[in-house]
Amino acid sequence: MRSTLLLLILSLGLLASPLLHSRDQARAARATAAGEMPAWEYSGEHGAEHWGELSPAYAECTKGGEQSPVDLRPSRYSRLPALRLRYRSAPLHLLNDGRALRLSYPPGSQLAIEQSRFELREVTFHTPAEHTVEGRRAAMEIQLLHVDGAGQRVVVAISVVAGTRRNAMLERIADYLPDAARTGEWRYRHVGINPTFLLPSDRRYYRYIGSLTQPPCSEQVSWLVLQQPLEVSAGLIERFHRLTGDSNRPLQPLAGREVTAGR
Repeated sequence: MRSTLLLLILSLGLLASPLLHSRDQARAARATAAGEMPAWEYSGEHGAEHWGELSPAYAECTKGGEQSPVDLRPSRYSRLPALRLRYRSAPLHLLNDGRALRLSYPPGSQLAIEQSRFELREVTFHTPAEHTVEGRRAAMEIQLLHVDGAGQRVVVAISVVAGTRRNAMLERIADYLPDAARTGEWRYRHVGINPTFLLPSDRRYYRYIGSLTQPPCSEQVSWLVLQQPLEVSAGLIERFHRLTGDSNRPLQPLAGREVTAGR
């Protein structure tokens, strides 16, 4: 039974690095605080083009062969497993480090794919979108990072485009954004959020194997990018953009990797 399950996970392309994203971030934060690792930015002398030069710990950003984000051009179409979301509502916990806005999420919310279970760890907002689809870039991208007990990482990404529709959950989060580009951490125990309501109704997705899109750029991350974008007002997107500015890593070479589109 265990060998059958392992083969299933491998067939889904979900076998990932044993290092947890949270451990990556914690290790980098400790090293930076100790003066061992330099800070990074999206542009300038510490920008994305130079990440791999800033520290040996960031070397994978330059030398890795499966980096993200990428331009999604499907190389094949297949019936991919359905995404079963079991997200619980939780108090709003905002973190802004000046480069991207994150929501820290408590234990208890899961993504299920066949027999595999991945716990939601954080939600990140990037403006503009990091991935493109056949050359088209959305105004924003929401990334939901999930990790299982073995360190396998899955990111569900949602493109956000400007339009006439509304999304009450994204509006609720935006209502509590800092007024200016301030860094820090904010907890609102009286404000409940549930990322289920950030996802479009059509859950078909593109799948490929890539990396974290911030240093240390660890690889073997399974990316599931939803095909249907979320539509919200341009003004709502601009409220997120004002907080951190451009927060997207440049596109990385696909380098022969397969991009599968669900149907």
